[in-house]
Amino acid sequence: MFFSWCSIGDTPISHKNGVLRIEVDDKLVVRNGNNSLVWSSSVLGSSNNAATKLFDTGNFVLSRDDSIGDLNRALWQNFNEPTDTFLSEMRVPVSSKGGEHRAYRSWKSSNDPSPGNYILALILMEDTG
Repeated sequence: MFFSWCSIGDTPISHKNGVLRIEVDDKLVVRNGNNSLVWSSSVLGSSNNAATKLFDTGNFVLSRDDSIGDLNRALWQNFNEPTDTFLSEMRVPVSSKGGEHRAYRSWKSSNDPSPGNYILALILMEDTG
């Protein structure tokens, strides 16, 4: 199977030696053919019994084995880490913390996954009225 990793557009993996795995600290990681870290999920804490599941919606979820179907207890899910694709079951993530937002960003071109010119994001503005 050919695997092309493009979540981090500036460092795509375009060869057959990329690896997606759960590390001992329960972080989901992508490593290239040289075993160098390309990407890591933002998981806090460790359960030592993590598992992943790809839902029909396209949401890829990292959870503890005993809560794999409960999205409210997920350690990490790709729907909360938008990149360049918006699927029908996704929400645009918004944080009430000042200045914090996540955005969908286009590719530079159809063959170049580095950040492009278009961004979709919601930013909460403080009500002054």
